[in-house]
Amino acid sequence: MNEPIIRLLDDTSINKIAAGEVIDRPSSVVKELVENSLDAGAKRIEVEIEAGGVGKIRVTDDGCGMSEQDVRMSVLRHATSKIRSSDDLFSVTSMGFRGEALPSIASVSKFSLISRQSGNDFGTRMEIIGGQVQDVLECGAEVGTVVLVNDLFFNTPPRLKFMKTASAESAHIHDVLIRLAISRPDVMIRLINNGRTSLQTPGTGRLSDTLSSLYGPDTFAQLFPVDYSEGDIRITGFAARPSVRKGSRQWQSFTVNRRVIGSRMLNRAVDTAYQSLLPVGSYPLVSLHIEIASLQIDVNVHPQKAEVKFQDERALFRAVHAALKAVLMTPEHPAEAAAAFDHANYRPAYQPAYVQESLPALDEPRRNTDVNYWQLPERGAGSTPFSGETNEQAAKPVLMVSPSADCLNSPTPESTVAESLPTIPAEPRLTAISQFKQSYILATDGDCLYIVDQHAAHERILFDLLSSQQSPSAFQTLLIPDILDLDPLEVQAAESFSSELAGLGFIFDWVGPASVRLSELPTHIPPKEAGALFRQILSAAQTYKIPDIEALRKLWIETAACHMAVRFGQNLNQQQMQGLLDDLHSTPRPYTCPHGRPTLIRFTEQDLAKLFKRI
Repeated sequence: MNEPIIRLLDDTSINKIAAGEVIDRPSSVVKELVENSLDAGAKRIEVEIEAGGVGKIRVTDDGCGMSEQDVRMSVLRHATSKIRSSDDLFSVTSMGFRGEALPSIASVSKFSLISRQSGNDFGTRMEIIGGQVQDVLECGAEVGTVVLVNDLFFNTPPRLKFMKTASAESAHIHDVLIRLAISRPDVMIRLINNGRTSLQTPGTGRLSDTLSSLYGPDTFAQLFPVDYSEGDIRITGFAARPSVRKGSRQWQSFTVNRRVIGSRMLNRAVDTAYQSLLPVGSYPLVSLHIEIASLQIDVNVHPQKAEVKFQDERALFRAVHAALKAVLMTPEHPAEAAAAFDHANYRPAYQPAYVQESLPALDEPRRNTDVNYWQLPERGAGSTPFSGETNEQAAKPVLMVSPSADCLNSPTPESTVAESLPTIPAEPRLTAISQFKQSYILATDGDCLYIVDQHAAHERILFDLLSSQQSPSAFQTLLIPDILDLDPLEVQAAESFSSELAGLGFIFDWVGPASVRLSELPTHIPPKEAGALFRQILSAAQTYKIPDIEALRKLWIETAACHMAVRFGQNLNQQQMQGLLDDLHSTPRPYTCPHGRPTLIRFTEQDLAKLFKRI
């Protein structure tokens, strides 16, 4: 008789597989434990982690605690205090309800739980290793619960192998706690990372206090309050003016009936509301609390309860969009919004410049590393960049540059794009004709028509120039150090990459738990732009998990080139356009920007004839 092919798995394997659906990394453990604390009525929650949470996670709360019987039941699969039957799923108000979190965590770690109810003289301590209960005994304890998770995934090597660096996993935990803290401003939440407090909220019950503690008072001052109702939907929270933005959605959080969720539909609603106010690839700080009838949502659609299903998505989309538009377009706000986003008329307070004294020889690629692309322009009385140039100024090709939006989120490597791009003729060089929409340069070589993306082209020029410098740039000391308030993720990046940043020329020291004093920076950077660029590098370093000084230096060069390149919406005169084209011709890789986007498009005479159906 043949052996049966199908067999029942043992309980240990079942538990490990089930745990993988709920617990996929340390941040999942933190999320589940903190949500349990919130369900227990805690007003103070402390999270302590080591080695990115893989080595140790301790969550302490002052909630209602558990009896000995409840402690024993809490680690049994599908045992829960949150619901009694399937009918309760239609009106779930608690964070947890499936009874999967604790048994899943205990099955893949060395797990310890201590809990005591008010009125009991002693608490209960339970020890579990890999899902096997080792001991249950009485102990002294404060009212509340302490959960200790050591050596996460010690018995599941495949899952452990896929963990990121400690700093990367810590960043995920930061992000989870930020969103939970925003959802519950009435609860004090504290994070201790490797012995250092990196996040703490006041727990006053006011969302404004929570956001100020998380993002700093300077950032909070740029937020508008949101309070909007439509039918049975109520939306409150804060939305930032368009100048407060990141290159990712790290600053966006949504809660539905106090539950933290992720929703592409809500993301689209935000994007639509801010449409035309933000550069491509930028996202505003938005924190919205949504209250809706529990019967209109389904929270049981995701293993980690990270998503909900709405009965009427269109109605919620319209409500969120209208709530944000009502804030952005009020009589007090549109003027400042327009000033910040009308790129055609935008004039930054500081506009460095690169001045090309003479054009390079035709056959001589220019690699002069002494040229300062960030040299201050000489301004005479009554002269301004881009307008009213004197005859002397107009005689020089001057490329004005200003801060640009984050360009780090390009999905296309330059090596894969360059192969299919048109080539720049060696002779004759491109001749600038005019500028279109203050963003594109129209040029010709006599035979073909070229459309050049001025930002991408200048970014390539700056990137190649900085890359040619083999040694780190000289440092400059700021006469007045720049004090920067960092958000938790920026704090994590600054701590993780302090030595690498110092090697690049960013010298800073800590003046508070989330504040740094920037005292030195690379000579290329204008002092007024140092803070913004420093933050951008921190954000990118955290996003891309930069491992070493060389990788961080490359990131710094990419960030600086993008940040300092001439922007869309900046007017260039004839000499400036021609100078940019000549410089692009001299670069070794002129066809793409450092992120892989094309710098130019070519139309031959035959291409144009086909477009006009002449052939």
